[in-house]
Amino acid sequence: MTLQDQIATDQAWLVRNMPSSKVAQLFSDGSNYDDDIWGIFSNEYIELLEVSGMRPTYTVQTTDVNNYGMTRDSLVKIMVDSSLVTYRVAVFEPNTTGLTKLILEEQ
Repeated sequence: MTLQDQIATDQAWLVRNMPSSKVAQLFSDGSNYDDDIWGIFSNEYIELLEVSGMRPTYTVQTTDVNNYGMTRDSLVKIMVDSSLVTYRVAVFEPNTTGLTKLILEEQ
């Protein structure tokens, strides 16, 4: 196994086994369910220029973003506090470790 393969295996384990890991249902065209995407959900508190609020994010493997054709405006449904919540992907924040943070907007 190459180092790159090991990193991909470790990332897959991470996004499935963190305490905040959740399965999102991807609806890339807004209506038809495509697949389950594992990721790490967070609802971060942010404050900017005297405005504050919650910023939901979902960290996934970058390969999942590419494999499933996720784009801005893709819809994902995530179980949050026993409710299935629909979010729209507003921004992608890829990093150099093979993970991408999706900045979400609740629908």
